[in-house]
Amino acid sequence: MAINLPFLLPFLLLLFNSHFTLSFSVNSMESVPDLTKSMYVDFNGYPCVRLLNLTGEIGCSNPGRDKVVAPVVRYKNVNEVTKPSAVLVSLYEFLELCGRISNDSNFAKNIGGVLVEQGMDTQIKSKGFSPDQKFPGAEFAPYKTNNYEWNPIGAGMMWRAYSFPVFLLNEGGTQLVQEVAMNNEKKKNDYTEDVVEFDLVMQTTKSGTHDSESCLQEQTCLPLGGYSVWSSLSTN
Repeated sequence: MAINLPFLLPFLLLLFNSHFTLSFSVNSMESVPDLTKSMYVDFNGYPCVRLLNLTGEIGCSNPGRDKVVAPVVRYKNVNEVTKPSAVLVSLYEFLELCGRISNDSNFAKNIGGVLVEQGMDTQIKSKGFSPDQKFPGAEFAPYKTNNYEWNPIGAGMMWRAYSFPVFLLNEGGTQLVQEVAMNNEKKKNDYTEDVVEFDLVMQTTKSGTHDSESCLQEQTCLPLGGYSVWSSLSTN
C-alpha cells in the first residue's frame, strides 16, 4: 500500500506530497491496474523534512538517496528492534522513542522510519506538549543565567536531526497502519510481512549541503511555507 503524506516537522514546514507503501495480499485480479490497487492504497498525512540553519541540520529525512522499505511494528509491543523497521508510535511514545534513539545506538540503527498516530494521548493532554526547548532562544538571552525553564514541557525535538523519515498519520492512515502492525504481529513467524515504503528522500536541499550558508552559496536552498505540522495536532 502506498501512503501519500505531506511531512511532520516540529517547526515551519513545507507540505510535501510524499508516498509510502504498504504491501497487502491479493485475492483476485484481472489486470495490472487491479493488482496495483490491491497492493497499494494512498492517503494523506504530514511529513517531517530536513531543514538547514546556520550551524547544521535539523528535522528528518531518509539517510540516503534511496527509498526505505521496512516492516511495520508497534513500539509498545517490541522491546528490541532487531532489523530495520517502521515503528508505529503514539505522540507520547514518540517523545520516549526519540530519547531512546539518542541513548541507544544499536536500537537507533534499526529505525527505518517512524509513523506517528493521529490523536492526542491522554498523558499528553494532561501534561501538555511542546517541541521547542525549555528555554527557547537561550543563546540570545541578554543575561548570563539562561537555565530558567520558561517552557517546562519543552522536549527540544524540533531542533534535532533524525536520519530517518517521520510521518504524522491522518485518522484514516492511523487506523490502516494499526491494522497492518497487528497483522504483522499475528504472523510474526511467517515469511511474508506487510511493509511501508518511504520513497521520498525528504531533503529540502541537494545532498551534500549541511547548513544554510552552504546552500545559499550554492543557490540550492528551497523556500518553505509557513505551515507547521504541530498546529495540526489537537490540544483539546
